[in-house]
Amino acid sequence: MTTATITLKTDTKDNWESTNRVLKENEPGFERVTIDGEDYVNMKLGDGVTPWNSLGYVWRMRNDIQINDNISTDSTTYSSQKIDNMINSAVANRAKQYGVRFVGSSKEGTRLGDAVGLTASAGTDLVDAYNDFDYIMPWKCRRVNGALDENGDFDVVAIEGEPYFSLDGTNGDVFVERPKFYYKYVFADDYFEVWICTEQLEGYQLPKRFVKSDGTVDDVIYKACYKMGLDGSGNPTSVSGKNTMLTYTLGQGLTKARTLSDYYCLETTYDRQIEELLFMVEYATRDTHSVMSGASNLAYNDVEDISTIATSDTNSIIVSNDVAKKYVIGQTIVIGSSKNGEQISDYTDGRRIVSISTHDDENKSIVFDGDAIDSIPVGSFLSSRCWYSGGSDDVLSPSGQCGNLNDGKHQCRYRYIEDLWGNQWSWLCDVLIFNYQTYVCDDDSIRYIASDPRESAYYKAVDYTNSNGAGYIKELGYDEDYPYVRITTVVGGSSATYFCDYYSPGSGLRAFRVGGYIISGGGLLTQSAAYDPTDSFWSIGCRLSYFA
Repeated sequence: MTTATITLKTDTKDNWESTNRVLKENEPGFERVTIDGEDYVNMKLGDGVTPWNSLGYVWRMRNDIQINDNISTDSTTYSSQKIDNMINSAVANRAKQYGVRFVGSSKEGTRLGDAVGLTASAGTDLVDAYNDFDYIMPWKCRRVNGALDENGDFDVVAIEGEPYFSLDGTNGDVFVERPKFYYKYVFADDYFEVWICTEQLEGYQLPKRFVKSDGTVDDVIYKACYKMGLDGSGNPTSVSGKNTMLTYTLGQGLTKARTLSDYYCLETTYDRQIEELLFMVEYATRDTHSVMSGASNLAYNDVEDISTIATSDTNSIIVSNDVAKKYVIGQTIVIGSSKNGEQISDYTDGRRIVSISTHDDENKSIVFDGDAIDSIPVGSFLSSRCWYSGGSDDVLSPSGQCGNLNDGKHQCRYRYIEDLWGNQWSWLCDVLIFNYQTYVCDDDSIRYIASDPRESAYYKAVDYTNSNGAGYIKELGYDEDYPYVRITTVVGGSSATYFCDYYSPGSGLRAFRVGGYIISGGGLLTQSAAYDPTDSFWSIGCRLSYFA
């Protein structure tokens, strides 16, 4: 542990009185004096105006602290009440430290420091839940429209609440502004703690995400609110209403992001760390599903999800009442002649459910958008795919999801960032894994390269090895040189203990993805190293990020 010694101003009574200096506001000064053979230390607090000889004392004798009113004079500045008011003011204006402690296997944490007594809730499209952290930095944040300029600086063109702010891309991409903060981890044998403060107190460090390539520090950063879609010209974008099922490999996603400029990239481990730190302290839990589920339990690959009545030249599929209950308005679907198939309508069509209504006593009609389909025979299979971006737009709070917070069918957002878990995996572009060893790229301008990271000068091995077995996460690795790279080292937990999220490894060269998708029960810390960086699936998406 790094420690520091702070030397306070201490001198004899005669020397203090001879200098009669003016202490700064709330600056302490200590006076050593011997009275009747007893050693005392008298203390005064400055106000930035009054000389030493005119200040009253705060007197410390042995283990007692009290106001020494007995030696106050008519010319002294302080009384007991004034000292008390000064101390209260100093406490009120000190840097706040918000912490949480997790002990053993418990998924729930204990609030520490200034987080004690605070309430954190998530909202829905009907309820704007009260949350103390909405009014506290660094959780307090805002959405903006903007993009990087030619120098790599983020240019804000509109702020939510202004007339031209938009979510649909008519005024640019949608990002959330995150103010600078500091954090620290405390690790012990049977517990660990996470702390957040807006000032760099002892033991705290600045998240790497706020540090630019030249070593300077940003006071705020910006994170894409939505997974990456494409605009009408095929450019990558973070806006509402886009099909994010682009089936990009890690390399393709990164290349696409860089068509905007060389400063753009995909989400990184230190992007992800920001949200993990903020979430754990805010909600005092490692179980993200206990707060909101996200789109993590949609109907998928079910043999009984078949059409019961044939339709033709229409935008509807008729299914039983029981099957219809599994689907919700707004989600996307595919239709096939085989279980989970896409022969009739595939994910690129992006068919979204617009209504679910009664067809007859036993069946319902699921109506979807897009062109009419020539024929949907009896026995055609229905299955879910990822939501378009923007399914959380109607949520009334910065964090939450539409409908029931735990129904597993709707997209969630945390501090305005949609799909941090559930709906669609997200590639991270600054780490590669080879045979369970993680390598992190320490050059912002390079990121993913499709060669062996062991032979690359740009990649460095972290000082721990990932778990080679799949399971619920029990422990995450920690390297003090790369504290933002937190990948599973030990499994053996459960959905109700430790981190409550699942980890999947793979041998050979592997990319890293996070958050889970529509059926995995994914959470904020759900992790997978099971896929090669050249793999691509509709279930893996990208999120724009940047460096400068």
